[in-house]
Amino acid sequence: MAGKRLGMSPFMYDSVYTPLALPLRMRRMTVELVPDPKWFALMGDLKVQLDVIESVTILDVLKLDFEKGVKTVVAEVLLREDVPIESVYPHEIMEVVAQLKREGRKHTIIARMQVPAKWLRVMRKLDLDLIWDVPILKSPKRIVTTAVGDERELKRFLDVLSEFGKVKDVSFQAVSVRERGLLGNLTRKQREVLLAAKREGYYDYPRRVRTEDLARKMGVKKSTLIEHLRRAENRLIQEVLAKY
Repeated sequence: MAGKRLGMSPFMYDSVYTPLALPLRMRRMTVELVPDPKWFALMGDLKVQLDVIESVTILDVLKLDFEKGVKTVVAEVLLREDVPIESVYPHEIMEVVAQLKREGRKHTIIARMQVPAKWLRVMRKLDLDLIWDVPILKSPKRIVTTAVGDERELKRFLDVLSEFGKVKDVSFQAVSVRERGLLGNLTRKQREVLLAAKREGYYDYPRRVRTEDLARKMGVKKSTLIEHLRRAENRLIQEVLAKY
């Protein structure tokens, strides 16, 4: 399905999030951002060889830890010069776990990336109730990133992105059950809590586990558990009953 595209300044996007423009259902939002040069200047301070990097495209996110600022990704790195990929980033910032393919200046790698301590505050703001979609394109002049979520979480995502630069363009697409599968429309946290609830007998009649006990087993607060369960249940019900 073709997405609805909106050209906009970072000071206009609040108008998009009205009940008529974006009902409280799952949507895929793609954002194009013109990055603030200060972020790339910080990378230069960390001895990243910015002058040889043309673009980085994240093809898959294998692991993501917002608290520690660590992510493991499959990435395609396009360099301006024919240099070893291992020499472009300091080892403490990026470790090349495996090089999957090389075509001239284009390197497809599995990389473990550590966000510098000075960026952790901002990265932790991205720990939202979203499904992170790929590919994600990053270059000194353009960042294109995509996430799937409901109105509230996408709005929060856009607010955080505006800290990185100027929001140039935003587009939305509806997300269908057939496209992702029912559980594919849940975030990782929602999926974990929902499956644990089923496994422990939360949905049995009578219930085999109390909310307090389930929260303790999962190592989360009772209020947090209930919020994830309700959001997961709401998304499933909306998708199952979308035609009614």
